[in-house]
Amino acid sequence: MSAEPLFAYGTLRDGDILAGVLGRRLAPGAIRPAKAPGYRAVYCPGQVYPGLALAPDSAAPGLVLDSLTPDDIAILDAFEGPLYRRATISVVTGTGSVVVSAYLPVTPAPADADADADAWSLEHWTLHHKPAALTPELRIAARARHDRLGAGPRQN
Repeated sequence: MSAEPLFAYGTLRDGDILAGVLGRRLAPGAIRPAKAPGYRAVYCPGQVYPGLALAPDSAAPGLVLDSLTPDDIAILDAFEGPLYRRATISVVTGTGSVVVSAYLPVTPAPADADADADAWSLEHWTLHHKPAALTPELRIAARARHDRLGAGPRQN
């Protein structure tokens, strides 16, 4: 049974983080480029992670993740923690508009639609934050998987 597709606009776009969280790599056909019109990714206050902020003239880049299981979603919910909530948004893929889930910050991203809010990019995060973030993030992901599944990494 598959869950609703998920739009990843932040660190879950990084293959190492996504595989570490899920305990496996998704099949290439289960990952599609997409954009979320009306949003942009900005830094959450005091964090190296983004939140989606309302921005009518923007479109946040990301990926649609298909073929996620209910266990995957539960693990992702635990990984994202209390600072994010899963909500439904519309995104645009190469084949048109699709309704997906996305993790939005519980506290709205700073200055929604404010051009002064610092834009977040995966490229900048990869260069400046990934080396320091990878080990702790994978530890959090392993704990979330263990709490949900009571086991280590899953095999394909």
